[in-house]
Amino acid sequence: MPFYEYLCQNCEGEFEELIRCEDDLMSLKCPHCGSRDLQKKLSLFGMVTPSGKVVSSAAGGGASCSGCAKHSCAGCH
Repeated sequence: MPFYEYLCQNCEGEFEELIRCEDDLMSLKCPHCGSRDLQKKLSLFGMVTPSGKVVSSAAGGGASCSGCAKHSCAGCH
């Protein structure tokens, strides 16, 4: 079941929400101010391998970071 990140357009609060079905989307509101004016954020995944190495979707840059001088997109935030 996926977690999604949202940004409230009213109070600029950020939060994550587990979305299991369309009903979850219909009842979604900002936990900070109660607004339903939300924007889904672009999320990057991350995981730890059994050897303990951290791997993320931004590791080593990539096509979306080709013009960036940083080593990963995480440095752009």
